[in-house]
Amino acid sequence: MILPFRALLPFSLLFSIGLLIPGCGGTMEKPSPSQSFPSIPSDGSVDLGNTRASYVVEGNGRPCMVIGSRIYYSKTFSDSFKARFRCVYLDLRGFIPGAPPPGSGSFGVAAAVEDIESSREQLGLDSPVIFGHSIHGLMAIAFAQKYPDRVSQVIAIGAPPVFDEDLQKASERFWEAEASQERIAINAQNLRRAGDLPDGWTTDAMVRRYVAFGAMYWFDPSFDASELWEEVEINPELSQQVFDPTNSFDLRDGPVPILTPVLLALGRYDFVVPYTMWDSYLDILPNHQRHIFSGSGHTPQFEQPELFLKVVVDWLDN
Repeated sequence: MILPFRALLPFSLLFSIGLLIPGCGGTMEKPSPSQSFPSIPSDGSVDLGNTRASYVVEGNGRPCMVIGSRIYYSKTFSDSFKARFRCVYLDLRGFIPGAPPPGSGSFGVAAAVEDIESSREQLGLDSPVIFGHSIHGLMAIAFAQKYPDRVSQVIAIGAPPVFDEDLQKASERFWEAEASQERIAINAQNLRRAGDLPDGWTTDAMVRRYVAFGAMYWFDPSFDASELWEEVEINPELSQQVFDPTNSFDLRDGPVPILTPVLLALGRYDFVVPYTMWDSYLDILPNHQRHIFSGSGHTPQFEQPELFLKVVVDWLDN
């Protein structure tokens, strides 16, 4: 989840954050589509050393992990999706109130990768499909970059290839070039209705900003995402660390090419993470497919659920 540049107020970076375009061919052996799901409780937690991360298991079918917030993301996937995928929806530290950073360091994309690996191992998931949305999609690809033998495929939804000032600039340019006058007017109306937006990284402040800038997130610029955020709690300290400018992350800084098959599920009307950002990064993903969802913004799995499911299933089975 990323907040648009206009929602950050004093902060300099964004916060969390169809047209079918096939990727170029690769040479990786195709992973087996059928894997057994481990015998774990339907809800529980895993040990991250100095904190615990909660999870919930939902659905039937192919084993997968959905990283980020077990509460928020379990609401964004349809019942049809859950009939085809049995997923562990896992909290990362940004959604664990009171959780400290790992060890003596700060919490960013690289640290999240290690938490994902620790969780995967404890849950007994052998090379699952990993779903990540927004900055969590970047974390999922970064996981495959470091641990390619421990993930079968990655579905990165509304994810940027880089998290730094370039993302902010790309969002600004895309809004100025592509936002219709109607969308701009609705955005202004939404902001007037929201009133004075609070600074800071508390749950209330971040959710209010996220909802107020709905015209940048959703195909329907009037959509109110408040219900999706109900019961979600954010860790203010670690959220601020993730999006600190000194904690920037760029996939090109790691080992490339990234050979794990990656599906980029991107919304045509996502003004927070423009799909065009990937144009100069596709070469590092030789086994990718990019799908631009023409009726979606930042969250295609929620905005076009049946098409999203079809695209994912067809890609995994192909």
